[in-house]
Amino acid sequence: MVNSSSAWSDTQKAALVQQIVSGGLSLERACEEYGLSVDEIKDWVGVFRRSMRAALDRQLRSTLSLQGLEVEEFARSEFSGEIGALDVADLVQTIQLGRKDARITISHAGGHGYIWCSGGEIVDAEFGQLTAEPALFRLLSLEQGSVVADFGAFERSRRISTSTPQLLLEAATQRDRRVRALHRVGDPSCVYAVASNVAARHARDLGPEELLVLSLFDGARSLQQVVAATELPEHEVLEISAHFLEARMLFPASAAPVSESRAPLSAGTGSMAMSYRPSGGSVKPKRERPPLWVLASGAVVCSSLGAVTAIAYADSLERKQPEANAASSSAQGLNSNSLTGNSLSSGSATSAAPARALCPSGMALIHGGRFFMGSDSTHPALQYAHPAHLVNVDSFCIGTHEVTVQEYAQCATSGACEVAHQESDLGGGGHSVSSASRLQHDEQCNAGKPGRENDPINCVSHRQAASYCTFRQGRLASEAEWEFAARGEDNRVYPWGNSPPTADHINACGKECARWHNEVGLSAELHGLMYEEDDGYAGTAPVGSYPLGATSDGVMDLLGNVFEWTSDGLYTYDHQPRANPRGPADSGSFVIRGGSFNSGTPEYSNPSLRFPMAGDSYSHGVGLRCAADPELSAGGTLR
Repeated sequence: MVNSSSAWSDTQKAALVQQIVSGGLSLERACEEYGLSVDEIKDWVGVFRRSMRAALDRQLRSTLSLQGLEVEEFARSEFSGEIGALDVADLVQTIQLGRKDARITISHAGGHGYIWCSGGEIVDAEFGQLTAEPALFRLLSLEQGSVVADFGAFERSRRISTSTPQLLLEAATQRDRRVRALHRVGDPSCVYAVASNVAARHARDLGPEELLVLSLFDGARSLQQVVAATELPEHEVLEISAHFLEARMLFPASAAPVSESRAPLSAGTGSMAMSYRPSGGSVKPKRERPPLWVLASGAVVCSSLGAVTAIAYADSLERKQPEANAASSSAQGLNSNSLTGNSLSSGSATSAAPARALCPSGMALIHGGRFFMGSDSTHPALQYAHPAHLVNVDSFCIGTHEVTVQEYAQCATSGACEVAHQESDLGGGGHSVSSASRLQHDEQCNAGKPGRENDPINCVSHRQAASYCTFRQGRLASEAEWEFAARGEDNRVYPWGNSPPTADHINACGKECARWHNEVGLSAELHGLMYEEDDGYAGTAPVGSYPLGATSDGVMDLLGNVFEWTSDGLYTYDHQPRANPRGPADSGSFVIRGGSFNSGTPEYSNPSLRFPMAGDSYSHGVGLRCAADPELSAGGTLR
């Protein structure tokens, strides 16, 4: 045992500190075993750091040498190479460990960039019009080009104050996000245009950066050119673009606009090196002429960026100028609400015809596609749902929420609908219920009950449901439409995704349901719980109370609350692919979908669940949701 600190060599001191740092030896035991004080060991930390730095320098020099970049203590005034042979981030780390002054010049197809280091720390960077950290991160993400490192003192003011290790860590994080985003977007050389009918639905929810990126997809720029035309970090542009593609707000410029069934874009390999800078090194999007904004009664038209950008911009102006000037003659007929169907050309704004909304108010547009309808489950509750089979569905509109008591009452007041029932009747299906059960379930009919105006209407027959939708210039959804709205082309297990339902997703049978059955003496009717939590409603809940259960299109309460009438009579599935299948319309019974507030088994949360219900019945557990055909352009194509 070495018992005198003066007898320890630097190598021994460094080895002891390394053993403590690695957890192999505690500080207390080191002091006790070697007769040292804590202060003595603390003094040796500097020896350990110098030893580690020297070892790292030797290792890095060896690595550089293997790649043909001999450094020899950085005695050379410069060295150069290709980015493919030496990553820029690795070079920066080498300079940082050597605590050297250097200027790194990166030459790329889009121009030249520079990184300045002083004492090994990054102090500034430039790339085109990007400066400081944005330029640095763009340079560190390059995968092609050449690099030259000049060593020596360079006069450069510090514009980057973050430490170099933190910068390199952030660069690695951004690179990882970039790779993942590339997997989502596919080929970055693909040219995209905006599907304005889809983008218009989302425009008011987009932030300024998202609107900027969207405006750059003009049908002429590739994705990599869009990246080059903005000063936003590359990974952010790619992530925003991936979201646009997944939401079908973009389509390949060589293809027709997204209007009918389209399979999801396949993910690329992410291995393609991207070109970042347009010619001349400009990072600003080039326009033939400045954008022309026309303001009229709060209406804004940007003739060079299109209607989608105009919508969001109009909203912001309306908030700032609620009392806009009267409409000018050059922009009559144009307003922010009319710009939801197609984008404006780059020509005169005065010649653009008003565009109408694709779907009636309160409905979401569901783009057509292909999915597997039904289920191969052998559970008795799903006996009508098998086999699973391939189905194509055309685009359609569907209500974002179930029809409420208040909405149905408006139809009844107008005389277009019969008044909803205030008692529950399962119809002529051989159902027999006790008087106690009937009394309790009659109470669950919502019409005429104070405080339930925003609950879904229930206790209405199929004919009453169809009449209401006709009153709203719509119709009941087909089974295929209903299930496609819930499952989508990705065949998700539930409307919100693949995680099982909880009391935060749907209004079904939880603890509150069991408590109600016990309190009213109907425990024999309780057939299990959907989940153990209390969802807060023993009966129906106000529509939209469970936002976590919504689809990506914003359709709420497809599962739970109340079953929903469809337009189809029951028919038998087979394995043959189908296009827009329809059941019989005159069978006397119609299929209900979606489960209800008293559904107590997991199978009732399966979107494939289907039951035939007598058309003349009016149950406390059944309500409705309307659908409609989307508006078509004069040419017969979806706008």
